[in-house]
Amino acid sequence: MGRSLALYLILDKEESPQPNRKVYAKFKLRVLDHRRINHSEKQLSHWFTTKNSKDSEWGSNEFVPLMDLYDPGCGYLNNDGTLIVHVEFAVVSEVN
Repeated sequence: MGRSLALYLILDKEESPQPNRKVYAKFKLRVLDHRRINHSEKQLSHWFTTKNSKDSEWGSNEFVPLMDLYDPGCGYLNNDGTLIVHVEFAVVSEVN
């Protein structure tokens, strides 16, 4: 078992670009603190392609330490155990 929550954005195979095309995305991944005090956020950008699986996903292996995630004082988990994750796209484009 790892020590952190990992979050990734993955290119949908059903919506993938043609073989020689790429999709650029600039985006924010965010785990919300239900008390609205301590959101965890990372801004990322990546050229997604279908050539290999390494380029079809991008994110972070160490987004939030699990100790913080499960700590009630940090506020990431709601009372019912729900975790709220947002993704916000700033730029998305497809090129040859």
